Amino acid sequence: MLLSLSIVAGFSQSAPAWTIRYGSKLLLKVTDENPAKNTVQLNSRDLQKSKKLSISCSEKGSDRRLGKMIRTIGIYTDDDQELMRKESGTISIAGKEFEKMLTTYKSINIFTWLLPADPEQAARVRVRRAHVCTIKI
Repeated sequence: MLLSLSIVAGFSQSAPAWTIRYGSKLLLKVTDENPAKNTVQLNSRDLQKSKKLSISCSEKGSDRRLGKMIRTIGIYTDDDQELMRKESGTISIAGKEFEKMLTTYKSINIFTWLLPADPEQAARVRVRRAHVCTIKI
């Protein structure tokens, strides 16, 4: 069971579909883990404080098959500094905060992982972050 949990933490055959939007504009729809392909390039003039970055996950069946799981989304710099983390399948970042992240770090990486809701099971699971996308300016 431990092996199957660590595989689901990444992208698998029943992988979640990720949607990344900036305001109403669809930036990327992701169904597989591919850091080279799942990259979005924005210009500094594209950044607007009134728009928010939204990242959402739609999962089909993986949670039902494995029981109660907690999905986490994390945003990191290229040198692996954590900027934000949320235990949810969706995350929304205000335009002002998103603009500050990108102008300060020039590139942010979005990762996800799953853990069992049961703390005993979670303590026995080896977790691997799965790359969702990279956003660059």
